[in-house]
Amino acid sequence: MGNAIIEITQLSKRYDTPEGAYTALHDVNLNIEEGSIFGIIGLSGAGKSTLVRCINGLEPISGGTINVLGQSIPDLSAKELRQLRKSISMVFQQYNLMPSRTVEGNVALALRHSGLSSAEKRDKTRKLLSLVGLEQHAQSHPSQLSGGQQQRVAIARALANNPRILLLDEATSALDPDTTKTILELVKRLNRELHLTIIVVTHQMDVVKSICTHVAVIDHGTIVEQGEAFDVFANPQAELTRRFVGDYTGLSHVIDVLRSGGAAAGLDPDGQLIHMSYANKTVAEGLVSAVTEQFHVTVNILFASLDIVDGYPLGSIVAQYSGDPEHIKQALDYLRGKGIRIATVHPESKASASTNAAASITKEHIA
Repeated sequence: MGNAIIEITQLSKRYDTPEGAYTALHDVNLNIEEGSIFGIIGLSGAGKSTLVRCINGLEPISGGTINVLGQSIPDLSAKELRQLRKSISMVFQQYNLMPSRTVEGNVALALRHSGLSSAEKRDKTRKLLSLVGLEQHAQSHPSQLSGGQQQRVAIARALANNPRILLLDEATSALDPDTTKTILELVKRLNRELHLTIIVVTHQMDVVKSICTHVAVIDHGTIVEQGEAFDVFANPQAELTRRFVGDYTGLSHVIDVLRSGGAAAGLDPDGQLIHMSYANKTVAEGLVSAVTEQFHVTVNILFASLDIVDGYPLGSIVAQYSGDPEHIKQALDYLRGKGIRIATVHPESKASASTNAAASITKEHIA
């Protein structure tokens, strides 16, 4: 990785409606590196799908630039755009399979203008079905397959013309968690074995956590945060990102419970509620036990979670610190020096439950 395969600068997209002009995308700037799995996450209506449709030229842009594989999308002729799209394939939430055709026939549809002979098409189709684990279902019809199997057919079809970029637009939203997991494992394998650059459009933080190396958060048509997936999870800056992360990790719920007083009974009224989270990829020590021994403070853990983001552990702990205030300060300074992000939790906040957990947390930067 390292070379940008997609470069977007000050992109805007406006629609003219009977009610007036509507801006779907505003001042979008993105560089997507070759070989990455890049997540674009946002709420419904944020502009995720519009952005992807601009990338593959399905939507004309209103301003800015988009360069894909070294070519300026707005400057391409219709013929040039069709040629470029052979290198950009898309998989949708709806599988869009032809019910009257077999699995093999659905994949072969993508090869109808490939110039291959019938035998070559058949051979390639079978190799693609083997790649996605469906070779035994070649003569089945879509109605005979599960949702996950149908999505695998759609992925095999998308790979038929050897694309360099694969766009997944909410491709797992209609699937159950177990099936989603198998599809995401397949996507990671395709990225690794075929050296595909994959763009994942989703509103599911779990999808980003599971497979993405990089992520951009879009809100009301604007990119509010972007970076390596681990860094965005570990240190979310934008309000929407903090809400996504807080809801996903359970931190938002913990803050609401503490605010209600349900988990605060019996806690030391003079203690300090602290949220600790990993700030980098190298934290590996048993730091909680270390600070209790070294600084003679009591650490009462109320909530803890551990996840893996882009192959690295990401931990989050809410705990009450009790003891001498100076010792607590020294303990927290020690943790900051070890790569732990420290924030003070204020359960007495009157913020509504719909407000993200960060409204009840005072962020403290690492020294």
